[in-house]
Amino acid sequence: MKKFFVIIIPGILFSQPTNAIFGTKLKGIQLQGFEPSTPVKFLRFYYYQSGEWYVLRARAKITGGYSEGDIIAIKLKGTQLEQMAGDLPSSVYFNGFSQSGPDGDGYVTLSATTNTGLSYPILKTKLKGSQVNTYQVSGYQIRRFYTSGPDANGWYWLCVDIDQPLGEHEVPPREKGKEEMELKLTFNLQKIEPNPAKEFTRIYYSIAKPCHVKIYVYDKKGAIVKKIVDEYKPQGIYREFWGICDENNNLLPDGEYFIKFEAGKYKETKKILILK
Repeated sequence: MKKFFVIIIPGILFSQPTNAIFGTKLKGIQLQGFEPSTPVKFLRFYYYQSGEWYVLRARAKITGGYSEGDIIAIKLKGTQLEQMAGDLPSSVYFNGFSQSGPDGDGYVTLSATTNTGLSYPILKTKLKGSQVNTYQVSGYQIRRFYTSGPDANGWYWLCVDIDQPLGEHEVPPREKGKEEMELKLTFNLQKIEPNPAKEFTRIYYSIAKPCHVKIYVYDKKGAIVKKIVDEYKPQGIYREFWGICDENNNLLPDGEYFIKFEAGKYKETKKILILK
């Protein structure tokens, strides 16, 4: 059963899950759950720009590959996302998040913390209508992200679940068969959601072995309007946030477009409709 408590801020009354690390009631912020297959070790948090949106992304090691997906997307001024330079070492794992601030400019910082005492800033905000919280448990590591809300006051929450840390490639014996079944990876452009898209969409795909991956967007005339992915990737399960923009981060006009997925010799195309 989830536990809740009440925080009182002058003029504001709201309830939140105890394991919520970030909350918002602003329309220009999107929260998204991310649940890689178990066992999992989160390796890094980083961001990129897609159209009007700045997207915070999580990278995780799973049995037999990797998994990546967005957890927060923001298009409002008064926030900043931060980069981690690389993956965590094998003996280090994330055990929670901490809140600090406000600093001299009014920013409150959300940092990912580790079992070795290291702290990595990943998000800063000074927006009213956003909330940063601390959630840490010694001896445990981050298992997944999920969303909660809206509550009675219109707040949405990004929450974390935790689990006991495992070795880098360890699988509990009772779950080994299940994991092998879940992680039988294929080349697949799984889905594009939402579709039709208004402000953004997410592209879900998997690759069965390391290869060069391309995800390009074409207009009806066959011209490339956006290169979403064009890089070598290890095998795994991925999710890309696309802010329905072109190569210069300008919003595309309404209409039909085609998303072409290439991974090695595998090719697949799906249609997307943009209706703003």
